[in-house]
Amino acid sequence: MRLSFNPLYGAILLACLSHSAHAVVAPLTADVNASATNVGGAVGINIGSGSKALFNFDLSTLPSGITSSDVAKATLVFYVKTIPSSGKIQASPITQTWSEGTVTTAPSQGAAAASSATVSRANSYFAVDVTNLVLDWVDNPANNNGLVLEPDASTTNTSITLDSKEALQTSHPAYLEIALKGPAGAVGATGPQGPTGATGLTGATGSTGPQGPTGATGLTGATGSTGPQGPTGATGLTGATGSTGPQGPTGATGLTGATGSTGPQGATGATGLTGATGSTGPQGATGLTGATGSTGPQGPTGATGATGATGATGPGVPTGGTANQVLSKIDGTNYNTQWVTPSSGSGGTAVYDASGNILSSAHIVVGTIAIAFSTTTTINFASNAQFAFTPVCTVSEYDSTATPHLFKITGATSTSVSIRNTNGSINSTAAYHCIGN
Repeated sequence: MRLSFNPLYGAILLACLSHSAHAVVAPLTADVNASATNVGGAVGINIGSGSKALFNFDLSTLPSGITSSDVAKATLVFYVKTIPSSGKIQASPITQTWSEGTVTTAPSQGAAAASSATVSRANSYFAVDVTNLVLDWVDNPANNNGLVLEPDASTTNTSITLDSKEALQTSHPAYLEIALKGPAGAVGATGPQGPTGATGLTGATGSTGPQGPTGATGLTGATGSTGPQGPTGATGLTGATGSTGPQGPTGATGLTGATGSTGPQGATGATGLTGATGSTGPQGATGLTGATGSTGPQGPTGATGATGATGATGPGVPTGGTANQVLSKIDGTNYNTQWVTPSSGSGGTAVYDASGNILSSAHIVVGTIAIAFSTTTTINFASNAQFAFTPVCTVSEYDSTATPHLFKITGATSTSVSIRNTNGSINSTAAYHCIGN
């Protein structure tokens, strides 16, 4: 448990004790600040960067047989002389023995047990509740090696000076006040009132004595209750409209739409006039038939020639093919064809990429899907609708409400597309459209 410091502006602790408890003052036996050389006889103790204050107290003033259950409260009281730099300080138990007359390097210490409010008033008493430390020292006297004061970790630039027990001219040594539980002694009986004495002569007025020293400042009174809230102020004038911000970058060009279907064939034009037939020229006279020559003798039979090699198969309809396949030209040569399976959904319409290259096996997958707000849904394509490469996909709203709905493609693969409903609180239906090889 972390405890907090409270400033005291006078030595008033005894007056604050309950009638059911009494206090014992544990005197200071050693006080010094750790320094490169021993300063045990100094009249001031410095707390600041690299300087820690060490204190030790004698608990032998406690009644014999006292245990921690008899202690109501323990308070460390010290006097702040100067404040070069205000701030917070913290207190921690010292975990090894030390001597005021020889100590230089600060002894080892435990975790901080208290952290103060800001110390900002010089020439004033301050106090800190160190009950938990004293309870441990009462039950375990061997643990009483005193305590250390140093700047709080949140205000490391704190710098203050305390009076030491060697400051005899001001006599403000620190001390430890321990309040013990138990009833106070009985109040004695009031004796009888004596007779009123005769009124004496009025004495001469004495001279005015010197003004006494200013008394210690009393404790700060409790904070008063919060007053009623004041009326609401008038509404301020509306600020001038800010200048229009720069225009955002132009969005990416959308995909080229599919080529429309071929329109109907126009009507056949009228048949032109038939040209006139030329006149037939006169037939020439038939020449005389020559005489038939005699038949010559038959020559010998020639040897049989070798069989030529089988020629390559010529172009035409190839063998094979399966149901629903069609013939497709391989190149520009007539009849040079092959069996192919039509792409799903292509519809025979040519599709091009941005460079003008035709996507010969392109097809389209479309659909609609309901998506809850702020949710991402993935649509997996059936095996006959999958793409060879990652397709290009678009998405738009698909319902009849007037409220605009927003969707976003978060990812696409050859086998699926993922859509996110970016509306903050609206369930809606999205239409998606994917195209590619």
